[in-house]
Amino acid sequence: FQAEDGIRDAQESRGLGDVYKRQHFFRATGGGFAVSDRLTDRIRWVVHDFTSGIPPCTNCDLLFMRNNLLTYYDPSIAASVLKRALGCLREGGLLVIGNNETPPAGDFPLQATAAYRCIFRKASGAV
Repeated sequence: FQAEDGIRDAQESRGLGDVYKRQHFFRATGGGFAVSDRLTDRIRWVVHDFTSGIPPCTNCDLLFMRNNLLTYYDPSIAASVLKRALGCLREGGLLVIGNNETPPAGDFPLQATAAYRCIFRKASGAV
């Protein structure tokens, strides 16, 4: 997945239904699909190391923390970093973690979503 360009190859997009692809992906790109400009123009892609500094944004709608922090870091570091990262996520925003990951033990303002076990919504009234 080439996130900044909004491109998915055929293998990565195999789980998306054809109707979904037609609604959200409008052009084929060498065996894959490209996300429509109306979506990519509204996305700000930021890469940040949450272990080493203040988050570069606030009030984010979506945070991807897949297959890294919760898998490879000590649980105490993961908990501290997750708390910091959640500070930049808006109320109702979504956190996406790896499919086989779970948030570390602690009091995190997260609600599991019904559709996917790896997607969490930041709870209302959370800081």
